[in-house]
Amino acid sequence: MPGEVETYFEDGQWKNAIVPGEDIGGPYGSRDEAVAAGAEAARERGVDHVVRDEQGTVVDETSA
Repeated sequence: MPGEVETYFEDGQWKNAIVPGEDIGGPYGSRDEAVAAGAEAARERGVDHVVRDEQGTVVDETSA
């Protein structure tokens, strides 16, 4: 979904971005820190939050 916040792992670091590709935070020290920041960013924007694992597979999705 365009505009959703995505938490993902890239180059050994956890990051957040607004799809389709605007970085909004990171790197973070841990997955939990990145997920919390991504969830907050999604809430603030009223959009979905998608969490991907290290391989890029969607492991969690929270609807706005």
